Amino acid sequence: MAEYPDRLKDVEYSFNIDPTKRETWDHTAYREDMAPFKFPKDLLMYLPEPAQRQVLEMDFVLPFNEAMGLIKEAQAQRYSMARKLNDPQSRGFHGGDPERVGIESLTNSPIEERGRRYASAGQKYESSPNVYRAVLPESTLLTDKYMGLDDTAEPAGNMERILDKYGDFPRYGAEANAYYSESDDLIALKRDVSPLTEAHEFIHRGFGSVGPVDSNRQGPSWMDNWATQPLKTETEHDYIRALFDQEGVDDYDYLIEALRDNLE
Repeated sequence: MAEYPDRLKDVEYSFNIDPTKRETWDHTAYREDMAPFKFPKDLLMYLPEPAQRQVLEMDFVLPFNEAMGLIKEAQAQRYSMARKLNDPQSRGFHGGDPERVGIESLTNSPIEERGRRYASAGQKYESSPNVYRAVLPESTLLTDKYMGLDDTAEPAGNMERILDKYGDFPRYGAEANAYYSESDDLIALKRDVSPLTEAHEFIHRGFGSVGPVDSNRQGPSWMDNWATQPLKTETEHDYIRALFDQEGVDDYDYLIEALRDNLE
């Protein structure tokens, strides 16, 4: 099996975390006996924008474990940015690509190819999204709460119970391997995510250049008698699944047509 990039090793930053030992993942352990913690304002800029908005919504006061997870992510990002600023050519940092995300497509999809270079149909010059690779296993950043999907006071993450040296505490793991925020043009990735997952997110970015399509091509319409409408997220995922499985890809030729028509 291919060895994927490991962000924790990339930044050479240690938090006394062993990725192979869950008992060291304090950021996943929700403990009611721990008082909420105020996230440092000077670290806010080092979080992805969706997480920044959630921290602001909570007036910087977070459950202790969530604050610890976000602080560690922000510290590592600050360190990474300093490395790049001090080395303009990024030599020694993955050949000039600090996040190891290039512009070459992994599939033969015109939508992925578009997403590797552009965020929208109206964009004149090529660009790359802001790529944020998490450092922590089961990162707090990849929970619905800090991805901007769930504005809740409940503990962030997908709960699982495990035993650790502190006793039996609820553990809240990540809820995604990656996500793309269209409004921020940002891709956030798990620390050791696979190239296929990266391609998945670039395809989502590429869909920003696909125009409205016939609603009947997306299954039952939820808008009365409209001939065209924006793509449903599930349609995007159905296309990605077919593309990766190499089954039924021709059923989505209309998406490629919509892309080309929108770029004319």
